[in-house]
This record gives sequence, structure tokens and C-alpha cells, in this order.
Amino acid sequence: MNDTGKSLLKYARDRADVPIITKPASVNKISGRAAEILKKESAATDFYVLGYQNENERHGGQEWRKTPVVY
Repeated sequence: MNDTGKSLLKYARDRADVPIITKPASVNKISGRAAEILKKESAATDFYVLGYQNENERHGGQEWRKTPVVY
């Protein structure tokens, strides 16, 4: 993410009706439907990485360990 991405994210966060999660630790702040969706997204990522060519990158739980890259 660059400065433009950061600005767009701040804009969306200030106006969104749903929580915008950018760090795994923020998960503790949500509940209900948003938490259910996040769990499904995490499971989808776990399935997706199984197709990576590099075997060392084929591990689950990446949604909970990685934060966005900011340039």
C-alpha cells in the first residue's frame, strides 16, 4: 500500500457502516456477522495457499499473522 491506498483506507474507515480490519489484533473488536465473514475469509485464504508452488508458503493462518505492507 502506498500513500494513495492509505488515504483511501482512511476515507473508507471514516465512512463505512461495517468495520474495516487491517491488523489481526483488530479482530477482537468485532462480533456478530462481521466476525463470521472474517472467519470465512480466513478459511478461503487457507484453501487458496494450498495451491502455491512454493511448499514453504503452504500454511494456514496467514490472515492472522500478516499485516498489510506499507511503502
